[in-house]
Amino acid sequence: MTSESKMTDEIDALGAKIDALKPKPQKADKSGFYESVGIRAGTELVVGPLVGGFLGFGLDKWLDISPIGLIAGVFLGVTTAFFNIYKLTIYGDTKPVAKHLKTANNSASNTPVKPQDSE
Repeated sequence: MTSESKMTDEIDALGAKIDALKPKPQKADKSGFYESVGIRAGTELVVGPLVGGFLGFGLDKWLDISPIGLIAGVFLGVTTAFFNIYKLTIYGDTKPVAKHLKTANNSASNTPVKPQDSE
């Protein structure tokens, strides 16, 4: 009986050593992801109206319609920036959205369809 209890104790000790040597699961560090989303959203808010303003200014000079093109260009730039930020926050990326918007419009529910990982 003592040999069996000794063997059981040794097996338990060996199991504890094996468990101690197994790698612990690590939590994924997503701080870089959120920083990149914030930087991208800020860039969208700055670049969208600037590009729209430059295009509107060029349209003003070309067609001689002084403030209308600039105002319309900035408005379209802001609208585009907000739409891109919306797509970024809902879908995580703006590249595969066209396919998923089509899928979402064809489905019965109005919930957004998140893209599947292709990796």
